[in-house]
Amino acid sequence: MEKLTHFPLRAQEDAIKRALILGGFTLLDDGRAHEVETRDWTIQLFERPEGKARKPILLEDGAYALRSELLAAQLSGIDASSLPLKAFSAGRVYDGNNATHPCRTCIQGVWAADHIPLNEYLRFGSLLVESVLGVGAETELNTLDGGAIEVTATVDGTSFPFALAGRATPLARALLGVANSDVSVWFFDIDVDAVTQAVYGFESADDMYSPLASSLKKHKGNDSTFGGLYTSRASNILRSMGFAEFSGLKIYEDDCYKKMNMIQESWDRNNAGIQLVEPLGSFTGLPTVLTPALQEALAANWKAGEKKCRLFEFGHIFLPGIAGGAPTEKLSLAFGAYEPKMDKAKWQAVVDEFLTRLGIENHFFIPLPPGQAPAYHPAEGWVIMDQNMRYLESNFGGISPVALANHGIETQAYMAMFEFEPIEAKAAEEFDFTPAEYL
Repeated sequence: MEKLTHFPLRAQEDAIKRALILGGFTLLDDGRAHEVETRDWTIQLFERPEGKARKPILLEDGAYALRSELLAAQLSGIDASSLPLKAFSAGRVYDGNNATHPCRTCIQGVWAADHIPLNEYLRFGSLLVESVLGVGAETELNTLDGGAIEVTATVDGTSFPFALAGRATPLARALLGVANSDVSVWFFDIDVDAVTQAVYGFESADDMYSPLASSLKKHKGNDSTFGGLYTSRASNILRSMGFAEFSGLKIYEDDCYKKMNMIQESWDRNNAGIQLVEPLGSFTGLPTVLTPALQEALAANWKAGEKKCRLFEFGHIFLPGIAGGAPTEKLSLAFGAYEPKMDKAKWQAVVDEFLTRLGIENHFFIPLPPGQAPAYHPAEGWVIMDQNMRYLESNFGGISPVALANHGIETQAYMAMFEFEPIEAKAAEEFDFTPAEYL
């Protein structure tokens, strides 16, 4: 069987999630919960030692922030009436202390029970590390300032922090609804970025995030992408079609939408991203579409001399609230490519194959009127509709010649942009459809 590419950050995250589930933990959320929260949730769930606390990134007028803790806003929805409680979430968190790479992949969990002896933590920590990193990996627990515990893993003589844990703060206990002081409540936090960098031996975060096809193709694995039914299925389909997953910019520069040749009229809300209160270097706002990150990745490949390139990314996109309302946040999927024999007909066939294999037979490609969508090539853009001519919030086509020139891509490249929930709902609708004669 041909080995598929497996993005290291995804592979490591999936391995940790599987190990936690085998260890009796329940997965609460897998990257679908909102990443933008009201500022009320910029709290610490346990006392982090100096230098290990994340700095909240405030948005717009300061009423909102990018989440720095995964579970803070989820605690009140967790049923802690029955103990022991073992649950976790996975997703992205943000840290304003790191202007270059402020977004981190994180796994954060809670363990509550009537009594949890320290030896039980050590036993579980050792089993978790061995499940993720292999038999022979060693584990050590060290108490830090403030009572937090750092779990250190050692593999082949190399030691690195694997997790940070601590007793719940009074506020976290209250949000969880645990009033009995005899109940022990602990949180743990696994920085998947840091673990991946150590395990794979990346010299820097830049190396780990490299979108170059030649780098991504070094990492092979046919393990299924862990996740929800359709997100997992979409990832697996794209991997089998020769696409490599990457992780692009999560905060954009101010001119990114002009660079991709998006409509600049005031009515187009895609130009009005949610702005950071304090820019992180040249990064000023959140993505309204994943296009800029995809085009930057394709450009990096072309400039590096890659002859062909197929990339995809799942990520959140954001729009400011209307008339003081809450921001809008959606899960999005983007994929793009260039290669010697790719043209608009072949790109149509690629998108058609993806949708069909995802389970959407009833899809139709309607050409975009020339000039109406300048981010696409004037003669190579389509929207995706269902059998009732309902727009599935998805489009694809050749990248605008202006955008190609702005990025320094000297060949025709192609992209597809999906708001994933309408695609997911359509696939589920067709799967659940039963002909009248079988009712």
